[in-house]
Formats: sequence, structure tokens, C-alpha cells
Amino acid sequence: MLSQAGSSDTAASILIEEPGEFIASIPALLGFTPSNSLVLHVIDGPTLRVDLPGIAGHSGFTRHAADVVSRHGRQVILTAIGGDEDDTTMPLRELIDRLIRDLHDAGVETAGAWRVFAIAEGERWTCLVGDCHGFLPDPAATPVAAARELHGLQPYPSIAELDAALAQDPMEDLERRARRITVLRQVAACADRCHELITATIEAISAGASAEDLDDDTLVRIGCALTGPGVLGQWLLDLASEEARTQSAVLWTRLVQAMPDGPERTGPALLLAVAQHLAGAGVQANRALRVAGTADPSNHLITLLSTAFQYGVTPRELHKILSRFTP
Repeated sequence: MLSQAGSSDTAASILIEEPGEFIASIPALLGFTPSNSLVLHVIDGPTLRVDLPGIAGHSGFTRHAADVVSRHGRQVILTAIGGDEDDTTMPLRELIDRLIRDLHDAGVETAGAWRVFAIAEGERWTCLVGDCHGFLPDPAATPVAAARELHGLQPYPSIAELDAALAQDPMEDLERRARRITVLRQVAACADRCHELITATIEAISAGASAEDLDDDTLVRIGCALTGPGVLGQWLLDLASEEARTQSAVLWTRLVQAMPDGPERTGPALLLAVAQHLAGAGVQANRALRVAGTADPSNHLITLLSTAFQYGVTPRELHKILSRFTP
């Protein structure tokens, strides 16, 4: 299945003239350094990725990929990552040839198709169509990486480490907080002074306090407060501000780690998903949305956001939607 990252105007400006620089930018675009992957970057659209093992023999994959890409744009760049230099490239070339044909039939032009065995400085890239090659610059020094760093987005070394960033705390901590949540629900205290608490916590983190040091009472009260539709909606609208989005994402991430499964984890996971999508970090957004769905499958906003992300609501479009409702 194709996973989707965000779009990047910076990437679009270097695609054709600088293949090596674009390939080196892929970790910043995806949010992690991929291996054994096929990356499809839609110009002026999202970056899509799929695991390479197994798809070469899947006759339906290329038609599915062409259909997905055609929803987002009319030009695409293909990059195959991984393998071994001793491997035969014929199955991969056959896959790329079939994909290029299906893309053409769907009205999409393939602006480039390249292969690299690993994304690291000095690695050699080659063309999968035509005869060309070059060497990768430092992935951390690309314009895309610099732009993402300004938004506080650093790529993870692997997708496993990206997933680990949203892993829950030890079970004994979750059980202790779950008991506290039960008490707050019984006394209907979830919404008590919640806006002031959330604002003060975000300000403290922005000033240098560690989210890891937040105590159980603060974590539980914020998680419980976000189960209220009005409170959650207010903070969703707050994400329209880039400054507010950058400052609050650390808190939402910590709550995703700290809350037991249930509505108290779903709220911050939804906020994190929207914040990451707006920042162009689509893979992280999808991971956060998956967490929200696991924590509370009955939440209808998860389905709405999942459909929006899958069918091409770009970060720019989502920002416009939120801005309409922001005073």
C-alpha cells in the first residue's frame, strides 16, 4: 500500500535539474530515511512510498499507483532505493517500464526515474530510463532538509524509529493514569480551567521545559479535557497558526505516548496528525492518525481526516479550511 508524505515547493524546484539533490532530499520529504522502497514524488503534490519487495510481481500495483498519482498531479519522479549492486536490475526495470506506461495512460508524465542503493553522501545514483549517473550530496545539507529543520522537522534514521517516537509509556504508567482518568470522569472535572492549563503547558515547553517531565496530573487533565468536542475543536483551529502549531506539537506527541488507549489518547493523536500534515510531514501525520484509530475506532473525525489525506487535500488547502474558522 502506498504511504503518503506531504508536498514541498522546495523539492519541486530541484527535481529536473538536480537528480542527486532531489534523491538526497527524500529523507526530509518522508520524515525518515527509506530503504528497499519505491518513492513516487508528484511535482507540486505529495511524496508517496511503497516497500519494494513483492511489488515487482504484483500486476495490479502499477495501475493502482498510477490511479493514486493521477489524483494529485500530472508529473511524477520515480526513485528506487535499496537492493544490492550484484542484483539483476531487469525485474526492477520491468516494473518501472510498466509503471511508466500505466502513468502515461492515466495522463501522468514521468519526469525522471532513478535508482540508488542507499541514501547517504557519496552514494552513486543511476538512471532507470536512459544512461546517466551521479553522486549524492549530504542529505542533511539539502534545501528541503534546511526548510524542514526551520519547522522543527528532523528526519528519523528509519521508519522503525519514527514509529517508536509514538510508542506508549510502560504499562504500569498507563494503568496509573487510567485510574486517575476514571476519577476525573466521575467528578466531571475534565474541563476545569483546561484552556489555561494547556496554554501554560505549551508556553513552558516552548520556553525550554521538557515535555518528558510533565507530571501525571497535568498529562491526565489535558488528555481528559481534549475529549470534549469544543476543546478539541478550539485547538484544531489553533493549528492554522504556524507558530502555535510548532509549539504545541511537542505536547501532543507526549500525550500520545503518555495516555492509555481511549478518547484521551485519540484527541492529541488527531491534533498531532493535523499539525504534521500542515507542516508537510505526511508520513508522520498518517502514523498519528493510525494511533488515533487504534485508541478509539468510533471517532468519526478519524475517518474524515483519513479520507481527506488519502484523496489529496494538500497542507495548503487544509490550512485555508482551518483559517476560515479562525478569528
